[in-house]
Amino acid sequence: MSETDRGPEETEWVCGRCSVTLTPAKVQVSYLGSAFTVVLPVCTKCGMALVDEDVALNKIAQAEKVLEDK
Repeated sequence: MSETDRGPEETEWVCGRCSVTLTPAKVQVSYLGSAFTVVLPVCTKCGMALVDEDVALNKIAQAEKVLEDK
C-alpha cells in the first residue's frame, strides 16, 4: 500500500515541534459554549492535537451546524 492509499488513521503522524509520534487520545473541543470529546492524534510531549481534514470538514462541521441551529 502506498502512502496515498492510506487513510489518516493508518498514517504514523509525527509532531513537527517535538519529533514525537502522535498517539490517539481524548481531546475536549468547545464551540459556542458547548464542549464535546473526540479522539485525535496528540503529541505526548507538547499536547498539540492534529485535526485531520476528514474530521475538520465532516465531523466538526456537522457538530457546528447542530450547535448553530439551536
